[in-house]
Amino acid sequence: MGRSSRGKKTRKAVLASPPPKRSSQSVTQKPSSAAVRVPGALALGVLVAVSYAPAVLWGGFVWDDRVITEAPP
Repeated sequence: MGRSSRGKKTRKAVLASPPPKRSSQSVTQKPSSAAVRVPGALALGVLVAVSYAPAVLWGGFVWDDRVITEAPP
């Protein structure tokens, strides 16, 4: 069986048709670099602060130098 000419006509018609016009309203813009980085940096800062809060607030200071300095040689 041979190829139908119908497929070729459709293909030629598609290739010959002009590209669709783009209006300035339909084009979506990428967010700027700062618009992506600032919220990410703030979220990271909040996560770090939340994870270290127990150590800072209730951890206290461990003074173990006496064990090292007063130990017999």
